[in-house]
Amino acid sequence: MTPLSGEQVCDDIELAETTWLAGRATMIVSQELGCLFVHIWKTGGSSITAALAPHLGIEPEPWWFEAGAAYWQPRVHTTGMMHSPYEAAEPLLSPELLSRLFKFSFVRNPWDLWVSYYSFLRNVSQANRPTPIMRVAHRLDSFTDFIRGLKALPELAKWRSRTQVEFLSDSQGILAMDFIGRFERLTEDWAVVQQRLGIQAPLPHLYKSPRGHYSQYYTAETRGIIAELFTQDVEHFGYFFSEDGVAESS
Repeated sequence: MTPLSGEQVCDDIELAETTWLAGRATMIVSQELGCLFVHIWKTGGSSITAALAPHLGIEPEPWWFEAGAAYWQPRVHTTGMMHSPYEAAEPLLSPELLSRLFKFSFVRNPWDLWVSYYSFLRNVSQANRPTPIMRVAHRLDSFTDFIRGLKALPELAKWRSRTQVEFLSDSQGILAMDFIGRFERLTEDWAVVQQRLGIQAPLPHLYKSPRGHYSQYYTAETRGIIAELFTQDVEHFGYFFSEDGVAESS
């Protein structure tokens, strides 16, 4: 079983365009599993990708995970990359195919997500093709400055301009997922996905960053910045800022 790629499009897959544009629809698309997985960063997607890999005909080597996500995940994600929004698939896959696929993703409390992402960026070597947001995370001295930069710096416009809701919506702004799991209940919601796909895929815990509760990293100012930038996620998914981690969403 293999994921679809530009060079491997099965006969009953009708593309909406004649050319598969590499780097456009960069999520997991599998005909045999009948699914499309949209990978939002820092929502457990690396663990989900590793769990799905054997069911896509890819047996990860243990050392892959030590080499880092940028090394092994492109081997699994369709077209060799990851972290593209759902709407990137619309010009490439026919409406009939998209309607047949089980479309799923996972989301995360935005205050927690940005602490996790910052920790990840700070621990990744810039020698490995640094992105603009990675360079900013290394250049600025603190998480507070990083969140201020997220709001103000032109080079970070891409990261502040798309909410998780928008990431999972079609070109008309309508949520396109059949199932949206929560990072906060990853094990339970992953069980729902396994049942729907008819597979057994134990979920490894990859790339956990050692740190305290996210509330420890915020000031009143930076807490407000995240609330302002990602109001759509807070309101749609019922997330709120928790001081103790007992509850993350309503």
